Amino acid sequence: MSEFKDILSLYDYLEESTYDCKDYGKIANLFREIIETDKDNTNKAQWETSFFNFIARDGEILPLFQSTDEKRNIITYPDLSC
Repeated sequence: MSEFKDILSLYDYLEESTYDCKDYGKIANLFREIIETDKDNTNKAQWETSFFNFIARDGEILPLFQSTDEKRNIITYPDLSC
């Protein structure tokens, strides 16, 4: 269960911890937990979760995770081909 009571308390934490919060996946998970606890801000938390599932680098939007399977197919999360 989330240590944050609502989305505003999570925003406050992220604002105060800007330099400590560099893992987008962990930040996305924090917003995913808020979806369950702050029903008034479910839509906003979902948008934040989606945003933190991507990386913006050098003018490109990249998936958070990329690997290959046993057949050497590229697997990305989230899948940008949709």
